[in-house]
Amino acid sequence: MDARASEPCRDRGECDILERTEEGVLGVRLHKADDGDIVWPAANGVAVEYVLAVVAAHFKVSEDDLRFHGRRLGMIKAVAIELCCRFSGQTQREIARLFGYRDSSSVGKRRQALAAHLVEAPALRGHIAKLEKKITALKS
Repeated sequence: MDARASEPCRDRGECDILERTEEGVLGVRLHKADDGDIVWPAANGVAVEYVLAVVAAHFKVSEDDLRFHGRRLGMIKAVAIELCCRFSGQTQREIARLFGYRDSSSVGKRRQALAAHLVEAPALRGHIAKLEKKITALKS
C-alpha cells in the first residue's frame, strides 16, 4: 500500500483530486476488458487432465512423463503445455505448477520454443491440428 494513501488529506481539494484519480484509474482498468486489452481465461475450459490424456495417448507417452520437470520429452511436453494454455482456461502459473515448473516464465519459454520449432516442422503442426480437433470435440 502506498504510504501517501494512509496519510489523511491536508485539505478537501486534495482529497477530491485523489478520489477522482482513483475512480478514473479503476474505470480504465475495468473497461480494458471491453476494449480487448486484457485476455481473461475462459471460465468453461476443458479440464487439464483431459488435455494431458489426449496428448499422452496421441504421442504414446505417460501423463506422469508429461508432468515431470525436465526436457526429456522435448517438443511433446511443449505441445501439451500449449494446448493446456489454449483450452483449459487456466493461467500460465497454474499450468507451470502442473508441469513441475516453479513459475510461469518457464511455460512462456516453452511456448516460444514451440512456436519457433513449428516454423520448421510441418509434421508437428499436423499433430497439433489433430489434437485440437480431439479436444474441441469435447467442448462441443
